Amino acid sequence: MRTLQKFCELFEGSYAAQTIAQVEEVYADLQKGSDAFIEKYSIHCPAGCGTCCEHFLPDITEAEALEVAVYLVFIKKDYELIEKIRNTSSRTQPPCPLYNPDSPYHCTMYQARPLICRLFGACASSDKNGTPVFRKCKYNCTDSMPQSLSITGSRPAEMEDFSVRINSISPNPTVFLPEAVSLAIDKIQFLAGAIGYIGSDDDDTPSPTPIAS
Repeated sequence: MRTLQKFCELFEGSYAAQTIAQVEEVYADLQKGSDAFIEKYSIHCPAGCGTCCEHFLPDITEAEALEVAVYLVFIKKDYELIEKIRNTSSRTQPPCPLYNPDSPYHCTMYQARPLICRLFGACASSDKNGTPVFRKCKYNCTDSMPQSLSITGSRPAEMEDFSVRINSISPNPTVFLPEAVSLAIDKIQFLAGAIGYIGSDDDDTPSPTPIAS
């Protein structure tokens, strides 16, 4: 199966490939920090929950949108979803167009989901005094995570740290996900066409989406 690394190799030297490589570095560091945090404090979302996606539409950076677009065009190759993104490009209210309420997987782009989707409910943040804290998702009525945490000892991974890093990759202001991803798809498809890339026939199996946790 084609990977984001493969894309970076194919389009080495391009702005898109450089951006994706930087985004992947941030996401890899975030995953390590988030995994350690949720394991230490026994935090997880209820099985199959996607309520946050129903009530929230993220605004994302150009860099995050490029990652979604590359994954959608080159790995999932879901042309129906591409068309859906284009048709909802002016949307400014939830739900997120990448959310599928009729699927047990819910997020159709889970492996390339933006930063806030990776952080929400799985990471600490700083209070007004700069102290790391954790607050339970307001949509979670189960006991799958504590109501709140006052964190002592070594500082865990925090939302603000990763937000600064991801925002530093692309200089443009954030925009709502449908518009950002639609524009990114145009850029990725133009880039592919500019170098005559059609794609190989080695693996045309769309990548599966992990089940919601």
